Amino acid sequence: MVDTDDSPIKAMEASVGRRVATGGIWVAISSYWTVGFGFIANILLARILSPDVFGGFALAMSFAQLLRLQPKLGLGSAFAHFKAAEPDAVSTYVVVDSTAAASGFLLNLIAVPLLLLMGYEGDIVLISVVLSLSLVVEGLGGIGGTLLDMELQFRPASLVRSVTFPLSYIPAFWLATHGGGVWSLVIQNFMQNLLFLLGLFWPLRRHLPDLSTIEWRANRMTSRRYARFGITVGLGALASTLLTQMDALLIGTFVSTEALGFYDRAYRTAQWPSLLLTSFTGRVAFFGYARLQNEARRLRQLFDTTLWVVTYLAVPIALMLFISAPDLVTLVYGETWAPAASLLRILAVYSLARPLWENASSLLTAIGRPRIATQILGSQAALLAILGLPLTLIWGAAGTSVAVSVVFLIGTLIIYRRVLREFPAKTMEAGGWPALVSLTTIAGYAVLSHFDVFDGLSPAVRVITKVLYTLTIFWGLVLLLCPGPTMQRVRQLRQLFSQTA
Repeated sequence: MVDTDDSPIKAMEASVGRRVATGGIWVAISSYWTVGFGFIANILLARILSPDVFGGFALAMSFAQLLRLQPKLGLGSAFAHFKAAEPDAVSTYVVVDSTAAASGFLLNLIAVPLLLLMGYEGDIVLISVVLSLSLVVEGLGGIGGTLLDMELQFRPASLVRSVTFPLSYIPAFWLATHGGGVWSLVIQNFMQNLLFLLGLFWPLRRHLPDLSTIEWRANRMTSRRYARFGITVGLGALASTLLTQMDALLIGTFVSTEALGFYDRAYRTAQWPSLLLTSFTGRVAFFGYARLQNEARRLRQLFDTTLWVVTYLAVPIALMLFISAPDLVTLVYGETWAPAASLLRILAVYSLARPLWENASSLLTAIGRPRIATQILGSQAALLAILGLPLTLIWGAAGTSVAVSVVFLIGTLIIYRRVLREFPAKTMEAGGWPALVSLTTIAGYAVLSHFDVFDGLSPAVRVITKVLYTLTIFWGLVLLLCPGPTMQRVRQLRQLFSQTA
């Protein structure tokens, strides 16, 4: 008689689900804390430093990111995909990925004469070299974080990040208030990465004690297998780097560093939904997808739940940014930064599209199909180059903002057209109702603005009123139009979190 008891399998699935949910809570708490603290810290820095300083930093960082080699090899994704089948996976991954991290710094040094020959200022080029070294440190910390994440140990790295991130701003504020200019931003970036790397040593020794007994060498066969898988992910990372850094290059090269400073603040503000959600989709959901890639039913359930969470959190945040942009920018950063408000409204589309895109990309990469995301990323980068240059030359930073939003919206629609073929979702719940509610919310705001409802209020009260309006109308209409499915989702999440607790 064949034993058909599948309770061990169910127990394993439940364990993975609980660990993913637990990790999601810790990652969310850490992300919200660092985003909140960074938000306040950067407000203060923006009131001390000029837009030109932020623009110069953004231009130098774009050079450092473009010449960074490590993420363009995709070894972390390959490690997550093949680890169980490779006895020497850890040593190979650590050695090869560390070498890739150091190689990026050498590439930046080699590129110095070329950047100077192209007419970029010497200070910008020097800063790019220092930031490239900082990215090496970040890459080493990322390796340690990946080792913990592979074991679904999300809490240690989250705690380390929560503690070290605020500390990195101490030297930054000292320099900013003592005439350090752009170097205050550089030192914050460097210290953030260095402190995180140092902070990981203790949790790595505690949760992965076998690391001390490993013979650190790269197995040739394993390296080749990683390279074959990772090259597709790496090409996607290259396309992603071009996609996310080309805007800074266009504005910094063809407009001015001051205009890039205004754009950088608008772009960073538009990234709030992505910052709040990408840590979940890029870490927790990604490794959950990877663990469940051979369990079709559970994988579909995880993707379906993640898509709902991302959509119904990203949409109202993007709406709040669009509606409150003029008051929000001047209230947060000061009157000096007022030109960034119009750019933020344009980038609201980007703020919605990016977390949705990254969720689909995480799924495809985790289940071993990164080629699809890479192809779409390449097309997006090419489209941004085609649209971005003429629009930037015609309308400056506003033209770049239009190009970025259009490119990300198109890319998101394309990638979900591919993903939803295999992982179907309820069309109205996933996209129809959020779109209808969003248009209604914006239309209602236009009517209220026409009657000068918000006039006469102080900037802080206007922002609070607009945020409350957005949340009330959005969630009120969602509950009115689809009460059953919404409450069912809420119960599912509450049940999952209660099981986790």
